[in-house]
Amino acid sequence: MTYEWMERGNMSDDSVAEGLHHASRYLRSQWNSEIAARASKRLAAIHAQGGPAATEQSRSNQATTRDPRTAEL
Repeated sequence: MTYEWMERGNMSDDSVAEGLHHASRYLRSQWNSEIAARASKRLAAIHAQGGPAATEQSRSNQATTRDPRTAEL
């Protein structure tokens, strides 16, 4: 996908930048989807095991989770 984008732009600086931009957006989207799926499974397990008490604890933990778009370098 990235190389196709770059080839269409004759490997110019702009086409390389756009190709990398699209690739990183795709990977970030895929990563966010995987995180959401894991969180959904985790929440379902919490509901199945502990009911409302466990749910309240998971809600209190939500305030401390970081935004998945924030990178720590």
